[in-house]
Amino acid sequence: MAKNSLEGKTIWIARPAGQAEDITKRIEQAGGQAFVMPVMDIIPCEASPKDIQQVQNLDHYQQVIFLSTNAVKFGLELLAQYWPQWPVGIQWWAVGQATADAIKSYGINAQTPNRQSSSEGLIKALAGEQMLDQKILIVRGENGRNLLPETLHAKGAKITLLEVYKRQVANPAEEQRQKLVNFIKNDQLSSILVTSVEALENAVSIAFDHTLTIKKIPLVVISQRIADAATAMGFDTVHVAQGMESNEIMKLLFLKFPNNSIM
Repeated sequence: MAKNSLEGKTIWIARPAGQAEDITKRIEQAGGQAFVMPVMDIIPCEASPKDIQQVQNLDHYQQVIFLSTNAVKFGLELLAQYWPQWPVGIQWWAVGQATADAIKSYGINAQTPNRQSSSEGLIKALAGEQMLDQKILIVRGENGRNLLPETLHAKGAKITLLEVYKRQVANPAEEQRQKLVNFIKNDQLSSILVTSVEALENAVSIAFDHTLTIKKIPLVVISQRIADAATAMGFDTVHVAQGMESNEIMKLLFLKFPNNSIM
């Protein structure tokens, strides 16, 4: 029988530090090489008095939405400082399954969109919910997209944003930079995996001497919005996975970079 394989393929995983373990393992199990060099650092925001007030008022909200695993990591850590037991009556939402799994580690079951792991997916999932006068807390990173809060606000919801982390351009070690340069010079990168527009911009910035070259390397992204940005930036080939989960990314890699072996 045929077995999916990534043998001979090298994938640059440009996800933030600490968020590449699962996809790295999956690529290596499939025989590929995962080159992990983050292009963004994720750091917590210092909670303001206003933030603390919002946290203390957690039981005032009917719904709480987490837009990333980082939002869970830093947001629930903050919430847990003030809530040793979670208030009842809250409907918890996660942008995708990985985020829901992170929430579950805190003893909370969160709902997810059926298919689309994005703000757009959440909007569709919440379409049948009564929004008028609903108090909704959205936990996210600094300067996140406003599509979800603006859409829910337009439906009559009362939105509060709790921004618990921020992103900054990573500063890879010289050894990592040299590895990247060698991969590019020797035409050894099969693909680049990025999971946000900001990460894409940072990847281009980090590879500044080879920008034109990396734009010829096939790109794997997790949403059409990132794909549109990549096309606008001049990337030749962009493939869109059906979500941010490792399963969806691996399906796409096997489809676009086939190397089937016979067992």
